[in-house]
Amino acid sequence: MAIRKISIGVVGGVIVIGLLAGAWFMLGGKPSSPSPQANEAAKIENETPPPDPTKHSYFEINFAKQMIIYNQQAVDLANIVQHGGSDKEVQDLAGEVIAAHGKAADQYATWLREWNETYLSLSDFPRSDDHDGYPTNPGMPRVVELDKMTAMSAAEKEKEFLRLILKLHEGVLEHINTTGDNIQYGEMKDYLATDKAHYSQEVKSIKDLRHARGQH
Repeated sequence: MAIRKISIGVVGGVIVIGLLAGAWFMLGGKPSSPSPQANEAAKIENETPPPDPTKHSYFEINFAKQMIIYNQQAVDLANIVQHGGSDKEVQDLAGEVIAAHGKAADQYATWLREWNETYLSLSDFPRSDDHDGYPTNPGMPRVVELDKMTAMSAAEKEKEFLRLILKLHEGVLEHINTTGDNIQYGEMKDYLATDKAHYSQEVKSIKDLRHARGQH
């Protein structure tokens, strides 16, 4: 009799478990299998080799060409303000810009030459704000702004220099933040991290100089 009761209890338990399992499947609890698209994406991800820091691609080539132009224009702005200026801090900044950004332009040009890639210097572009004229990357002053600056008094040049170099540096940082993640070439990636920190520090210094002179 006891054995019969146990058997009935076991059978009843099995029935209850079966009913619960059936309800779970009917309510959508059936285990889902990955879709073919998910399987394919996972396969591609697993098969994609990690970036090779010794290789360069279109991203590094294009980035280097743009950075040459940015750095050369920074040097041009600094050269303009050095003629007849009297504000020592602004003149010191201009000297630092010429040294640092001239060196940076040379570095990007060196990489391009090593890769047998051609590039244009800022002086190769026509001095025109028309289509296909002077470069118009984010933050870059237009030709008309540079020409006006050249004709200004020394004090006006220094004020305009701070405004334009700040605008240029902020444009460079925008460019780096937008496209810098595509850089995989190891040497350039490391250099860019240092370059970005340099631009950020210069932006702060320029803002401090402008603030101290009542410029906004």
